[in-house]
Amino acid sequence: MSYVRDTSREAYECIKAEGLLNQLQWSVYAYLYRHGPMTSGEAHNGMYPQHGIVQKVPSQVRARFTELRNMGVFKEVGERACKVTGLKCILWDVTPDLPKEPSDTGAKRIRKALRVLTQQRDTAESILLMMADWWLAGHGCCVHEKNGWQAQIAAIRRRRLEDGGQA
Repeated sequence: MSYVRDTSREAYECIKAEGLLNQLQWSVYAYLYRHGPMTSGEAHNGMYPQHGIVQKVPSQVRARFTELRNMGVFKEVGERACKVTGLKCILWDVTPDLPKEPSDTGAKRIRKALRVLTQQRDTAESILLMMADWWLAGHGCCVHEKNGWQAQIAAIRRRRLEDGGQA
């Protein structure tokens, strides 16, 4: 194993364990780690079909090289003739670094969506509570008790107090 492989083993294991890259980025990263250094064309050619890469869409792999370089886990190590195209191309290899900005993985997108939904729920509840207070100030409590939403408003206020917020 080369020096880069030895120094990047820790990064490889951490990226794998922590899921710091999305699925396609991880496939490209792992392939280059195992088989690099190489050109993006060679990686695309080698990854098809065992890695689910579409043969006629080389950008599916090549675009990941720029993303991964920008994240600090790939580096350009030189140029040479690509074994696939015969053209002079950039030779890529992995770095011993972790991603500077972890990719937006599925779990992260879900957490972000839940935060947004929680904020929207809190905003909607605040508006509902203000409207209920305004309505109650003008109409008293006996009219809306029949509809059962006073209990829902009380439950919202209890939950907000338990969560450390204001009722």
